Amino acid sequence: MSENLIKFPLFMFFCMDMTKRQSFIKDYFSYHLPKWVKNSKVFATDNFDAIVVLSDPLSFEYKYKGVNAPLMKKYKFSSTVFIHRENTEQICDILLPYTKPSRVITIYSGAQVGFERIESVIDEVIEYSNAENVTLVFETFSRRYLPGMEYKGFVTAYRKQFLNTQFVETVMTYNM
Repeated sequence: MSENLIKFPLFMFFCMDMTKRQSFIKDYFSYHLPKWVKNSKVFATDNFDAIVVLSDPLSFEYKYKGVNAPLMKKYKFSSTVFIHRENTEQICDILLPYTKPSRVITIYSGAQVGFERIESVIDEVIEYSNAENVTLVFETFSRRYLPGMEYKGFVTAYRKQFLNTQFVETVMTYNM
């Protein structure tokens, strides 16, 4: 999957050096996927060309820990992951009342994956949200899925240039 994510805006921010990006993506997933499976909700398309992760914004980590930590620590720019998380957490602090649980949605998919490919996964995520009474927060640097998410009932709550980068961050909510 890493070769399909080379131009994924989030990874373009995390790793600006294109020559290192594919190995960074591979190490990123090697580090995070076991943690997500244990502590978050992970959904995937049937052929795994897209992964959707629901993370609790109140339990973001700001230090690489564990047996796979060296995979991330070897990159001098790996702290960009924490900068992004801190920004997302601050937006959630402002937007969410925290009277009920919330989950941040991150969709990892290559450019060739249209909304129709992930729509059934988004339907599963919405089912989960409704069943568990969880607020969903979709945060992205890409406009690709915004119309589809809007169609599914997500509402744009925030859109602004991300720090001083080329990226525009959009935050949408569902089930507030």
